[in-house]
Amino acid sequence: MGDSILTPLHESDGGGLQEIWKWNRKVPPTVDRCIHGLFGEMAEAQPLAIAICAWDGELTYHELD
Repeated sequence: MGDSILTPLHESDGGGLQEIWKWNRKVPPTVDRCIHGLFGEMAEAQPLAIAICAWDGELTYHELD
């Protein structure tokens, strides 16, 4: 497995590249704000909502804020 060579995208069957372009066809609008401000709003609006879910536990927005 360590010796495997990846096929360049342009050499694929063609369907792969078309699929990637389809996924990215609609670009979401940009947000001209800082992440910590958006996070703070979420913590205020939904303090008990799960913000992080990992194999070893979960943290709410309140716990992270």
